[in-house]
Amino acid sequence: MSGGDYVDVMSDEPLTNAAVEFIRRGHASMNAAESPSTGEMSESVSSDFVYDARNSLGVDFGPSDWPEFLGSIWHVSAGRPKFLEPQVLAVRGQRCAVITARIDYGEDAFSEYLHCIVLDPDLQRLQRIVSFDSDRPDDRDAAIAELDRLHAEIDD
Repeated sequence: MSGGDYVDVMSDEPLTNAAVEFIRRGHASMNAAESPSTGEMSESVSSDFVYDARNSLGVDFGPSDWPEFLGSIWHVSAGRPKFLEPQVLAVRGQRCAVITARIDYGEDAFSEYLHCIVLDPDLQRLQRIVSFDSDRPDDRDAAIAELDRLHAEIDD
């Protein structure tokens, strides 16, 4: 797939790009960890990282808050969180994707959000996450619209 290809769930092509693979590696690393590594979490985001919560969490933050936010996942339930394989809804170029982020906390505790993600130009760090609720019908369309808007802003 070339950098400018547009692929979404209606395509017969596999839905993947550098952003999706970054998330998959991150999930595998988190699943292997007894607890999250603050250093590793800090290094996973760019210096201009933004988490934009357009979901029920309603918490926006930057790179310095990312380790605490991600680390808080280990405190949601008594069980160890398991990051499930993301469902990929759409990709744009290599840097942008919309995925369904799902976490199983054990003891019947589960969360699911739509994340519009953007990697930095070097494809090494998260630059932006725009998070939507997955259970509201309009949020899927909003996430795809945000993906298109963000992709149009970058030189991918």
